[in-house]
Parts: sequence; structure tokens; C-alpha cells
Amino acid sequence: MRLNFISFLSTAAVMVFLVAIPVAASATNPQSCYDGYVYLNADEYKKSISKLSACLRSKSVTVESRAIAYYNRAVAYFFLFDEELYKNDNYKKADKYLFKALEDVEKSIELDPVGTPKAYCLRGWIYLEESWGMYGYEDLDKGIAMGAPKDFCDDR
Repeated sequence: MRLNFISFLSTAAVMVFLVAIPVAASATNPQSCYDGYVYLNADEYKKSISKLSACLRSKSVTVESRAIAYYNRAVAYFFLFDEELYKNDNYKKADKYLFKALEDVEKSIELDPVGTPKAYCLRGWIYLEESWGMYGYEDLDKGIAMGAPKDFCDDR
């Protein structure tokens, strides 16, 4: 089940456009918010995390954009988790990235519980990765119910 999700995420850079959410254009959002999104779409996850971290440190970012930046950074961490686990066989580093992804996706949901349905799906996949099945499936179903694409959330 989880491999289908990773295959879905990793097939091409184009797929990231389905995963990442662009930060809304606003005079109060710093350029680093958009740059983080661009780097994420270019498969440059560490650069993306750096830019999104700078974005999140800014006091002028809107609440909605902050939730999106946390979500996008969680996606970048999840991709790094995938690289470390399946390409480099580095379980310790992979776990570190997975838990950072979980922290960020939970912050995204906390800031904007209805604005990012994909965040529930991402958290569901993280829960499934950690063998927390019941919670994972709950979040996948919730994400779909809120409007996230079924092929992104559903593993059945």
C-alpha cells in the first residue's frame, strides 16, 4: 500500500505539482515562501526546506500561507525520508525526516484545519508508514471527504 504512495509521489517532478501547494501571492509573504515551493517542484528538497524555514521565520506571513508552507516543508521532508530509506538504506536518518514531516503536517493542520485537505492525507500516509493503521486510514478518509484527490489519498 505504502509503496503505491511513494511510487505516486516519486514518478516525476510533475507529480509534485499535485502534492505541493503554491503559497498565495501577497504583499506580506516573503519571496522565500514561493522559492521553497519552486525548489520543491524542482526536486531540490534540502533547498526547499531551507527556503520554507526562512519563510516560516518571517512574522509577516499570513496564517493561510504559513499553513501551506508547513505542509510543503512536510512534503519535502517526506521525500527526503523516501530517499534515505529506499535509496540510501539509512534508516536512522530516514526516521528523523519522517518525524519532521509529521511535526510540520500537524502544524499545518493546526493552523488551517479545513484549508489543506491534502495535509490529512499526508499525515495518514505517515501514520501508515509508522504502522499506526487506524489513525492513518482515518486521516486518508478525512482528506478525501474534505476534497483532496482520491488517487492521492486512497490506497484501497
